[in-house]
Amino acid sequence: MTFKTVLAATAVAAVAFAATAASADTINFGQGSSGLTSGGVSYTVTDPGAGVSVLTQGSSWAGIFPTGGPVLFDNYVAGAVTFNFATAIASLTGVGIESNYYGGYTATLAAYDGLGNLIDSDVISFTSTYAPGTVPNWSVFGSGIVKVVVSSTNDGAGIGIGSSSLSGGVPEPAAWALMLVGFGAMGAMVRRQRKLAATAA
Repeated sequence: MTFKTVLAATAVAAVAFAATAASADTINFGQGSSGLTSGGVSYTVTDPGAGVSVLTQGSSWAGIFPTGGPVLFDNYVAGAVTFNFATAIASLTGVGIESNYYGGYTATLAAYDGLGNLIDSDVISFTSTYAPGTVPNWSVFGSGIVKVVVSSTNDGAGIGIGSSSLSGGVPEPAAWALMLVGFGAMGAMVRRQRKLAATAA
């Protein structure tokens, strides 16, 4: 195997490690305005009003989320609800959003990086059926997500956010370590090749 093919193989391996460096992570909405994901990433929830409340589908919230599941409610205040993550995540999937007003609405899930750049967004229009378990799922994907903003039209009485499958991707320390080892090996080979070339000259 030549130096170039070894270098290419190492680069492919490093890219493979990077591609698999995210694992499933879940959020329990019952924690309210702040908490930890199952992967240990701390997060906070902010809204334009007096904070969020935790309600329960089927008792304190009569909507479209899975029965018995927690629902974050922004207390009848119009405006976006923001999730801020202390550590960057790679995705947020299965997010349920429902306007507290009857009728149709268009909800948006938008993901941003640490510089405030929009990474991905998902927009879905829906008419509430008030049948538990019929909520559509919004999802965003991308590297380095630190903020996710949830907004909706027809939200004069607030919005509820909930799901049975809210998840995110967080870097796995072992995978990152393997990737760094791969890049280190590439650097060592480049230095060795340059030294051999200089000696031959």
